[in-house]
Amino acid sequence: MTDWLIDDVVVPGDLEWIDRSRWSPTKQAEDLSLAGGVIVQRSTQTAGRPLTIETSHRGVFVTYATVLALEALRDDVDNQVFEVTEPDGVTKHTCRFRHSDGQPVDAAPLQFRSPPHPDDIYNLTIRLMIL
Repeated sequence: MTDWLIDDVVVPGDLEWIDRSRWSPTKQAEDLSLAGGVIVQRSTQTAGRPLTIETSHRGVFVTYATVLALEALRDDVDNQVFEVTEPDGVTKHTCRFRHSDGQPVDAAPLQFRSPPHPDDIYNLTIRLMIL
């Protein structure tokens, strides 16, 4: 197994894509007509699939240096769209950070230390959106 590559930031390949199977491109809305019938509208969502990668409490962690690199990418206004390569090394997605449901880079140290050291280990959740 190789690693995730988020733009040029390397993230361990053991981090799990937690919402891979919790999404469907088919969207549906229902309304009632004035006559009491159901009006159903369906379409296919062509962009916006969530790609949430996290440590999932499986003993996989990242360093504080990795967290800082991801935060720098998140804050780079000139690079809001980037490529994400899955651990298979082949599958690639054009993504951006997802700010709509939590912090796009959400990290917490396993053990607090002040100031943090680049080698400190962190739990991590990265919230992305596939375009």
